[in-house]
Amino acid sequence: GAGKIKLNAGAWNDIQQGIDRKQISFNAHYDITPGVTFVTDGFFVDKTTQGALRPEPLLGDTIATTAYAGLVIPTYAPGNTTGAPITAFLTPEQFGPRLYDDHANTSRIRFGFEGKLMERWDWELGFADQHNTTQNVTHNEGNFNALAQITGAITCIDVPGGCTAPTASQIAYYTTNGLAIPGAVPKNMPNFFKGPYMFTKEQVKYLTWDNTDNNSSTERYFYANIGGRLIDLPAGPLRGTVGIEHRNEFQQDTPDKLVQQGWGPNQSAPTGGGYNVQSYYGELNVPVFKDLPFVKNLTLSPSARHDDYNTFGTADTWKLGLEWTISEDARVRASYATGFRAPQVAELYSGQAISDLTANGDPCDSRAAGYNGNSNVGKGVLSAGSTCSQAVAGGAAVTNFKSGNNEQTAQQQQVAIGGNPLLKPEKSKSFGYGIVLTPRFTPGLTFTADYYNIRIDNTILTGGVVSATSVDTVLLGCYGPSQNKAYCDLITRGPTGTITQINSLNTNFGTAKATGTDFELIYDTARANWKLPIPGSLRFDLQAEIQYHNTQTNADGSVSSYPGTFQYASEAINPLWKGFAALDYTVGSWGAHWDTRFYEHMVNFDDKQQGVSNNVYGNYIPNTYYHAISGSYTLKDRAFVKQARIVLGVNNLLDKEPPFLGQDSICKCNSLAGPFDTVGRFYYARFSAKF
Repeated sequence: GAGKIKLNAGAWNDIQQGIDRKQISFNAHYDITPGVTFVTDGFFVDKTTQGALRPEPLLGDTIATTAYAGLVIPTYAPGNTTGAPITAFLTPEQFGPRLYDDHANTSRIRFGFEGKLMERWDWELGFADQHNTTQNVTHNEGNFNALAQITGAITCIDVPGGCTAPTASQIAYYTTNGLAIPGAVPKNMPNFFKGPYMFTKEQVKYLTWDNTDNNSSTERYFYANIGGRLIDLPAGPLRGTVGIEHRNEFQQDTPDKLVQQGWGPNQSAPTGGGYNVQSYYGELNVPVFKDLPFVKNLTLSPSARHDDYNTFGTADTWKLGLEWTISEDARVRASYATGFRAPQVAELYSGQAISDLTANGDPCDSRAAGYNGNSNVGKGVLSAGSTCSQAVAGGAAVTNFKSGNNEQTAQQQQVAIGGNPLLKPEKSKSFGYGIVLTPRFTPGLTFTADYYNIRIDNTILTGGVVSATSVDTVLLGCYGPSQNKAYCDLITRGPTGTITQINSLNTNFGTAKATGTDFELIYDTARANWKLPIPGSLRFDLQAEIQYHNTQTNADGSVSSYPGTFQYASEAINPLWKGFAALDYTVGSWGAHWDTRFYEHMVNFDDKQQGVSNNVYGNYIPNTYYHAISGSYTLKDRAFVKQARIVLGVNNLLDKEPPFLGQDSICKCNSLAGPFDTVGRFYYARFSAKF
């Protein structure tokens, strides 16, 4: 349109969450004979979550779907005195907050037999069946079909107040702007310039609806294995295990009809599918040496696996492990393995939808660098023949392009995400080695350090390229100096040149590498036989991990390095250091527990990629600690009730708020939803028992 306005935007910017969870589980066995036991276990979980989010944002022509062209206020609309149609960005307060009611049922049951054969081999066989069904309902969602009718974008059918034939001046408006002339227009179009109360009650009811999405997944598998002592070698018994598995997985998702047709936000289509896999595996435990100088024991553990998928073909993987006990004080362990991971059914067949992610503007805009606070403006190559010129100027130099994406600062860009049935399996190679120290001169002390090195080829990126990099990396990769076509292929523009969508379905891409070291230090006074000045015993556990490398190859051949960064696009964190410490005190049936989690400070991944140092409040995560305490009491066994235990605890003891992040576009909580605690201090009680 000739002009763009913002209407009552930003008045709602809060999120609320609630959860109600009920679970029942069981575990039982029955000895049929001295060597055969029937076993079964299972659970059922009923979970309901509620959320409240700001009203549906109607983001002008950037919210376009296959059916809906976006919120455009026509020239003849009440209050429009500009003489031109206006592409509007509206957060309609009268819609009320979007209310989320999500209900999920998860169940699992397993039954089988296990026992001993000839007093030397253990065997088991069984079957497991598990299901999950979820219904997600969003109340007060915006109905784009109704919005298109009430703004005259399509023929008026059932708008409150009735419909009428377009006048001559209205027909001239549609003709002038190259639009289809509707058979009827609303008699009483809202005055979008009236302020927050622009709609009547009837119009609010007409413009909103309950968006219902249903999805389900199923997994069934049969298993059988047998293992035990094969023969005796000079260094000890040779042991082996062989087994077979057959697994079937299936998932489907059915969006609301309006969403399927493009008349609801985040347009997506029904998806579904699954696969079967037959697997065979074997493992040996081979004692090589024992009781030699500096070799108390040396054991090899080779293993192999063959998987046959009805969709991906076959895969053969293997692993070789080594354990070298130098003495009672020190032990060394190492392994080398190849891996094969088929895509999960959720990665293949989960619903495809639109996610609104933050972007810093369209680089092809010809206005001044940083226009309207959008940092991408001025970074596009606008010369003739460039990717910008081909996208918005027919191949000529870009001299007068005003992108609708830059009418807001840090606007939300629609990104297509979800399952991709064309995914291929990942393949990996990994090796690692470590040491375990249990010094006799300090009884009760254990120290471990394990180095790992992992390479994954044909990486499956959940959330696509955008989640691995960012929206801005895709935009600047296409339109900036690198002019990378692989990024351009992900971008879709509308008739006016506005970027309407970025494609970021789950995809296979490049190589991921990770190296690091895990550390753990344990001290247990009970194991040390150390008498404390007070009754009882203490156990201290300190764990830490450092990442040396964590990288992913990008579409342009560059490599993204993640350690020490966080990502807005995927809400992922990769602290260089992270740790966990716990202290347990036990006296008789009573117990007390304290623990703390630690994440080292992190910078914005996007800033690091662009060489920007922007460690400022709202765009930087400082060192973060979370504390928790609990107390427990173990009851004496009574009749058929065994090992009954009561636990009372407090998580996030200091009521620490999550780090404030100003560019959040997913959680809507000005932080990252996944790794940090958005709830605050949390009290709980738990009772468990065996029967």
